[in-house]
Amino acid sequence: MAWYSIDMPEVSVINGAYHRLCREFQKAFIGAGAPPELALFACRKSSAERRRLYLSPNAGDYVPHLMEDYGAEPCSVPDAGTVTLVYGVPGAKSLLTVPETLSLSKQRDTPAIYPLTRVRHAASSG
Repeated sequence: MAWYSIDMPEVSVINGAYHRLCREFQKAFIGAGAPPELALFACRKSSAERRRLYLSPNAGDYVPHLMEDYGAEPCSVPDAGTVTLVYGVPGAKSLLTVPETLSLSKQRDTPAIYPLTRVRHAASSG
Protein backbone atom coordinates (compact mmCIF):
# COMPACT_ATOMS: atom_id res chain seq x y z
CA MET A 1 0.00 0.00 0.00
CA ALA A 2 1.21 3.47 -0.79
CA TRP A 3 1.89 6.15 1.76
CA TYR A 4 0.60 9.66 1.09
CA SER A 5 2.37 12.99 1.28
CA ILE A 6 0.95 16.47 1.63
CA ASP A 7 3.12 19.44 0.73
CA MET A 8 1.97 22.59 2.46
CA PRO A 9 3.40 26.02 1.78
CA GLU A 10 5.36 27.31 4.77
CA VAL A 11 2.86 30.18 5.00
CA SER A 12 0.27 27.54 5.99
CA VAL A 13 1.82 27.55 9.47
CA ILE A 14 1.24 31.28 9.75
CA ASN A 15 -2.29 31.28 8.29
CA GLY A 16 -3.36 28.27 10.40
CA ALA A 17 -3.93 25.68 7.63
CA TYR A 18 -1.24 23.37 9.03
CA HIS A 19 -2.77 23.43 12.50
CA ARG A 20 -6.30 22.96 11.10
CA LEU A 21 -5.15 19.84 9.26
CA CYS A 22 -3.55 18.49 12.46
CA ARG A 23 -6.71 19.19 14.51
CA GLU A 24 -8.96 17.63 11.87
CA PHE A 25 -6.70 14.57 11.75
CA GLN A 26 -6.78 14.34 15.55
CA LYS A 27 -10.60 14.46 15.62
CA ALA A 28 -10.89 11.78 12.93
CA PHE A 29 -8.27 9.63 14.67
CA ILE A 30 -10.05 9.76 18.03
CA GLY A 31 -13.47 9.36 16.38
CA ALA A 32 -12.25 6.16 14.69
CA GLY A 33 -11.13 4.72 18.04
CA ALA A 34 -7.39 5.47 17.70
CA PRO A 35 -6.59 2.82 15.09
CA PRO A 36 -2.93 1.77 15.37
CA GLU A 37 -2.54 1.68 11.57
CA LEU A 38 -3.39 5.38 11.20
CA ALA A 39 -0.69 8.01 11.78
CA LEU A 40 0.39 11.46 10.67
CA PHE A 41 4.11 12.20 10.38
CA ALA A 42 5.98 15.39 9.50
CA CYS A 43 9.37 15.81 7.88
CA ARG A 44 11.81 17.03 10.54
CA LYS A 45 13.49 19.47 8.20
CA SER A 46 11.08 21.80 6.48
CA SER A 47 12.33 23.97 3.68
CA ALA A 48 11.74 27.71 3.51
CA GLU A 49 9.02 27.09 0.90
CA ARG A 50 7.10 24.06 2.15
CA ARG A 51 6.31 21.66 4.94
CA ARG A 52 5.83 17.97 4.07
CA LEU A 53 3.45 15.68 5.97
CA TYR A 54 2.96 11.93 5.55
CA LEU A 55 -0.17 9.88 6.08
CA SER A 56 0.03 6.14 6.70
CA PRO A 57 -1.27 3.81 3.97
CA ASN A 58 -4.70 3.25 5.55
CA ALA A 59 -5.47 6.96 5.74
CA GLY A 60 -7.91 6.64 2.84
CA ASP A 61 -10.13 4.47 5.06
CA TYR A 62 -10.26 7.09 7.84
CA VAL A 63 -9.54 10.58 6.49
CA PRO A 64 -10.38 10.65 2.76
CA HIS A 65 -11.79 14.17 3.15
CA LEU A 66 -8.45 15.47 4.47
CA MET A 67 -6.57 13.73 1.70
CA GLU A 68 -8.77 15.39 -0.90
CA ASP A 69 -8.90 18.82 0.79
CA TYR A 70 -5.12 19.02 1.21
CA GLY A 71 -4.08 17.32 -2.04
CA ALA A 72 -2.46 14.16 -0.69
CA GLU A 73 -0.35 12.32 -3.27
CA PRO A 74 0.79 8.67 -3.18
CA CYS A 75 4.45 8.28 -2.23
CA SER A 76 6.88 5.70 -0.91
CA VAL A 77 7.32 5.04 2.79
CA PRO A 78 9.21 7.91 4.42
CA ASP A 79 12.59 7.29 6.01
CA ALA A 80 12.07 6.83 9.76
CA GLY A 81 15.17 8.93 10.46
CA THR A 82 13.76 11.99 8.71
CA VAL A 83 10.23 12.18 10.18
CA THR A 84 8.59 12.75 13.52
CA LEU A 85 5.20 11.52 14.68
CA VAL A 86 2.63 14.30 14.74
CA TYR A 87 -0.34 12.16 15.70
CA GLY A 88 -0.87 8.44 16.25
CA VAL A 89 -0.60 5.79 18.92
CA PRO A 90 2.63 5.31 20.85
CA GLY A 91 4.83 3.08 18.74
CA ALA A 92 3.33 4.28 15.44
CA LYS A 93 6.85 4.72 14.09
CA SER A 94 6.91 0.96 13.66
CA LEU A 95 4.60 1.53 10.67
CA LEU A 96 7.61 3.00 8.88
CA THR A 97 9.53 -0.27 9.01
CA VAL A 98 6.78 -2.54 7.69
CA PRO A 99 7.34 -3.43 4.02
CA GLU A 100 4.92 -1.62 1.70
CA THR A 101 4.04 -4.81 -0.13
CA LEU A 102 4.87 -8.39 0.57
CA SER A 103 4.22 -10.76 -2.31
CA LEU A 104 3.57 -14.44 -1.80
CA SER A 105 6.96 -15.35 -3.25
CA LYS A 106 8.65 -13.05 -0.74
CA GLN A 107 6.67 -14.62 2.08
CA ARG A 108 8.01 -18.07 1.15
CA ASP A 109 11.58 -16.76 1.08
CA THR A 110 11.30 -15.10 4.48
CA PRO A 111 12.94 -17.26 7.14
CA ALA A 112 10.76 -18.33 10.04
CA ILE A 113 11.40 -16.69 13.37
CA TYR A 114 11.50 -20.11 14.99
CA PRO A 115 12.86 -22.53 12.40
CA LEU A 116 11.31 -25.95 12.45
CA THR A 117 13.72 -28.69 13.40
CA ARG A 118 13.17 -32.39 13.77
CA VAL A 119 12.61 -33.24 17.39
CA ARG A 120 13.82 -36.58 18.70
CA HIS A 121 11.71 -38.03 21.42
CA ALA A 122 13.13 -40.49 23.91
CA ALA A 123 10.55 -43.07 22.84
CA SER A 124 11.39 -42.84 19.13
CA SER A 125 13.76 -45.27 17.52
CA GLY A 126 14.94 -42.90 14.77
